[in-house]
Amino acid sequence: GNLIELNRRLPFDVRLSWSPWITLAQYKVENVGLEYFSLQHITKVPYPGHHHEFGYNGILLDKCINCWIRGITLHNVDVGILMRSSVLSTITDITFTADRAEDCRGKSGHYGIDIANSGSLLIHNIRYVNANFYHSISVSSLSHLNVITGVYGEGSAFSGDHHGKSPFMNLWDNISAADVSQFFDFGGNNDVFPSSGRGEMVWNVYYNDASHLKVKRFVDSLPKSQSMTQPLSPWYLFSIIPWSQNVTGLELPESHHYYMHTYAQD
Repeated sequence: GNLIELNRRLPFDVRLSWSPWITLAQYKVENVGLEYFSLQHITKVPYPGHHHEFGYNGILLDKCINCWIRGITLHNVDVGILMRSSVLSTITDITFTADRAEDCRGKSGHYGIDIANSGSLLIHNIRYVNANFYHSISVSSLSHLNVITGVYGEGSAFSGDHHGKSPFMNLWDNISAADVSQFFDFGGNNDVFPSSGRGEMVWNVYYNDASHLKVKRFVDSLPKSQSMTQPLSPWYLFSIIPWSQNVTGLELPESHHYYMHTYAQD
């Protein structure tokens, strides 16, 4: 027939004037999981630095549906887990550890988890133990409707990297790390702006020493072409301080412009 029934609302408009078309999803892997093992790179060689890695990598899933990665420990990885062009899958109960010497910027790896062109993923209960990545968890290339929740960094910083090509409508929730000042250190080259699309939400990000400001933010990036002289309404950043008198804010890189709204709850 000519009727297609959707099981959920679309996250964006569809107009006939845009001449939309429908195609069948084609995936290479379905209903496959990797679980409960350790992957360790035993090396005393220091991490060589950003884009100078040796290839001590972990797991790649590409074009997957209904797949999972869970209960895995990754040690001294340059890149931990990559998910490409996949939907309706989970990455849960993952631990990253490192004992090799860090580079000059205090990093021990490139990517922890990298999500590109993927949607409706759950990333939950992720631990970083003395494992500092340039991009702790990264989203890019129109990745959307993913939930990243329950992240803990023990002796580790956290970077919620938006790597370009407009990832949108992803939720970052309940993230605690020894250092969250790098949360908005977005990566990617200048040709992949904007760093993120609309609808990115950051909720419950805090220092895990429990003595600094908890902040909850909703972040939209503007295209690179957006001039700072153009009127922006609203253009503001608001923080609340319900838990502590000690305030430590998050610094935004000057190379990016951000259009911000704020949501907060008690």
